[in-house]
Amino acid sequence: MAQIRKLGCDGMRTNSRPELKVPQVSARQEILTSLVSALDSVCSAMSKLNAEVACVTVHEDSVIAVGTEKGRIFLNSRKEIQTDFHKRLKGFLLFPKE
Repeated sequence: MAQIRKLGCDGMRTNSRPELKVPQVSARQEILTSLVSALDSVCSAMSKLNAEVACVTVHEDSVIAVGTEKGRIFLNSRKEIQTDFHKRLKGFLLFPKE
């Protein structure tokens, strides 16, 4: 159910051997994957109750869209929602209001 859009680099790192590209899985990435999986589970449970869900979350330069099928279709048809959300959070995190 989750869709991740990178707004920055692709996160791939290379070994000393140029022919091999191996993504580095960090503890932070494992936590993020676990949380996205949990959000997917919540969306699945909500869909069984005939609810529609659309969730946008941001991690660094990645925008993660999670939801039921209709929720994802809605978010995918309106990419500006994801982009605006990312811009707003980035601005908020750089200049928090007191």
